[in-house]
Amino acid sequence: MSITRKLHKIVCLDEQPFLAELYRSLLNREPDEPGLANHTRALRQGISKHQLLASFLISDEALSLYEQPPPANKDDHSAMVYRELQRLFNRRADSFVSHLYRDVLCREPDRDSYSGYLESLAKGRRKSSVFKRFVTSAEFESLIRMDKYTFTRHVLDQLIQSFYK
Repeated sequence: MSITRKLHKIVCLDEQPFLAELYRSLLNREPDEPGLANHTRALRQGISKHQLLASFLISDEALSLYEQPPPANKDDHSAMVYRELQRLFNRRADSFVSHLYRDVLCREPDRDSYSGYLESLAKGRRKSSVFKRFVTSAEFESLIRMDKYTFTRHVLDQLIQSFYK
């Protein structure tokens, strides 16, 4: 299951379960009371779930966690999003970028953008910077905002298209 599909399921949760799952799935910890209160207030004041999700994904705490090597235990196939992001961040540059397209944007990469990201990584750009571009993109936001049926149909359409390429 793609990272975005898991994130989409989290976004579909009601307010408090949504917030609790953001902490567990993205930061590998339980929510702290001040943070939970702050995020609850932000949601009630109109911040979108996508904006809050993106802020969690690109927070210093999250990026620090994702940049850590995944556990050496080969049997650890944890489905938690943070584990998948750790595995993603620890890939070679070419694999990292292609998996960002597949697992975050749910599609195959286009050649020009793919090459541009590889070039920028080769020049020293950090993976976290590239990751931020993906999770703050309008394309990612549109995927997260889709209702569950439209999202599923979109992902299936992308799979079918990639099969025939």
